[in-house]
Amino acid sequence: MKREGISPNSGFTLSPEHYRQVHQKMQDALEKSDFDAVIAISPENIVYLSGIFVPTHRSIPDRLYIALFSKGGAPSLIACNVVEREVKLQSQIDDIRIYVEFQQSPIASLVDLIKEGKLQKGKIGIELEFLMATYYQELLELLPKTEFVDCSTFLEKIRMIKDEEEIRLLKELAILTEKSIEKAYELARPNDTIKSIKSNAISAIGTFGADHINFCLYSFDSPAKERQSERRQNIEAGDLIRIDLSGNFEGHMSDLIRLAVVGKPQEKLLKAYETYMGLRREVVDMMRPGKRMCDIYNFCQQRFREEGFGPLGSSHIGHSIGTRHHEYPMISPAHEEPLVPNMVMTLEPVAFTPDLGKCFIYIEDAILITGEKAEVLSTHANTDELYIIE
Repeated sequence: MKREGISPNSGFTLSPEHYRQVHQKMQDALEKSDFDAVIAISPENIVYLSGIFVPTHRSIPDRLYIALFSKGGAPSLIACNVVEREVKLQSQIDDIRIYVEFQQSPIASLVDLIKEGKLQKGKIGIELEFLMATYYQELLELLPKTEFVDCSTFLEKIRMIKDEEEIRLLKELAILTEKSIEKAYELARPNDTIKSIKSNAISAIGTFGADHINFCLYSFDSPAKERQSERRQNIEAGDLIRIDLSGNFEGHMSDLIRLAVVGKPQEKLLKAYETYMGLRREVVDMMRPGKRMCDIYNFCQQRFREEGFGPLGSSHIGHSIGTRHHEYPMISPAHEEPLVPNMVMTLEPVAFTPDLGKCFIYIEDAILITGEKAEVLSTHANTDELYIIE
């Protein structure tokens, strides 16, 4: 699928019009806030606000990229000279300030911007979750009269609602991730190592265009056996395999889980899986505008127990996704945020099965919240049936 974008080699960029709308969202949110300006620093917000994706952004946190948005003003971007060419090709922010790594401080460049905008006596939101303490100390020393306040939640809520371009992209990434897991299961055979299956999933998602892997978690249970072998590395007949795969596609995330069984599955396992999928459909049906995250979690907990599954196996059963893997909000008892149209969530409730070797049954899908019924975006595979490795 070809998209309009700044970089001609990019398969996963969004259009300039998308970023114009994002910048307008920022301005609208700033006008309603008590911030005079907001400073974004994290990889997820730099991608979201400027369109630039730097693979080393998270692994080299002292090489800062900074986006500054002030009320009524044009945004500015501060970037390192090491990636100057790439930034100027990709950036959807026109005003770009370059600092020379190891010779100039990125915080000094930020201070210059703040003084240019006459903001040094104002209230400025900044992402304290990502900024290194030494940089924050430098900022406070250079601007002692400026009030700095954490704005992580402010930015999370702006990213929370997706536009049509983002939704199309996240759907595509979900399906590519689904195909990657399927490819790994297609290549798998009984007695393979679980690590080789993982390697094939990683190879496939790389072929589909992922820049890197956030994680590829893998595990297997033996529903037919009362006692699991912790040391065994090879899959055997009756094993239930889980691949949880998350890819980073130029700063946009995917996250999916699919199950497979080795050989002919037990009838008890098929029945448990059928029950699990029926309960998932009930939860998806509940995911409508106005429903709170905590209410969805509690409903799921109640229904799983009513159907004979153990307590939910995790403190959340899903999360928003976008330029960050775990975005706000989480489907958990702690979040009271209501669903609204154009949220893209993942759903991953875990069913604990005491009578099947204490194994866990769960899959993860990408879900779009619409004005009416929720829509599953990860639709490549028929998840009503377990994938069988033969």
